[in-house]
Amino acid sequence: MNPQHSMPEHLRVMSAMIRDLRSAGNVLTDEQQILAVLRSLPDATWDHFKLTMTHNEMVKTFNDLKCHLELEAERQDAKRGNQALVVESGQRKTIGSKRKRQDGKARQGQARDNAPKERVKRRRGKKDKYLLQLSEDWTLRS
Repeated sequence: MNPQHSMPEHLRVMSAMIRDLRSAGNVLTDEQQILAVLRSLPDATWDHFKLTMTHNEMVKTFNDLKCHLELEAERQDAKRGNQALVVESGQRKTIGSKRKRQDGKARQGQARDNAPKERVKRRRGKKDKYLLQLSEDWTLRS
């Protein structure tokens, strides 16, 4: 297989070769056609596929193999597409505080202050006294 050709183009070339051989009087059996196509695949990325298809009894004709090859080519293209999206940074990132200082500016590589932090008072589920009073008044009126 020419590395510049896509799989559908390679299959068209192989199909044309089989057709030319048939017209010249050299008719290949289905098994010979399948083995010829499998041998024409590049070694590096198609080894596992070649081994699987060589021993697969469900693939009996050139058209069966053609369907499997097109699906495998799509799978490999999708796999290659995902790998191209991976990017790594060359520098280590420092982990700093994301909180802002009291003057409103973010910290930039400064050490933490040893000053005690102010606690923020929260009303965790407690009702407001005004709302409590309203609800009591409402129940008394009813």
